[in-house]
Amino acid sequence: MVIENLTNATAVGLGPISYISGVFNTLRVLVGGIFGLYVLLVVLRWIEYRAVKKFLKKMHYDLLQIGKKLGVKETSEKRKTGIKGIKEKIKKKR
Repeated sequence: MVIENLTNATAVGLGPISYISGVFNTLRVLVGGIFGLYVLLVVLRWIEYRAVKKFLKKMHYDLLQIGKKLGVKETSEKRKTGIKGIKEKIKKKR
């Protein structure tokens, strides 16, 4: 008899805790789902970036080959920008 009363009192006392636990479980699923979606989108963006980079490298190579066939001077040197670029332009003009 005493054990039954103790069990009922404990069950009544756990009512709000079980409600809060349910809310936390729902939030965990929602946040986990959003975080998982975010990670998935980052991975897909990275894969897309790699594919685009590979495509642009192939395109650059093809354009260099076409330029060689047409006799266009190759300009694969990087242009200097900023103060170094300005200094070189001034030296060339003198």
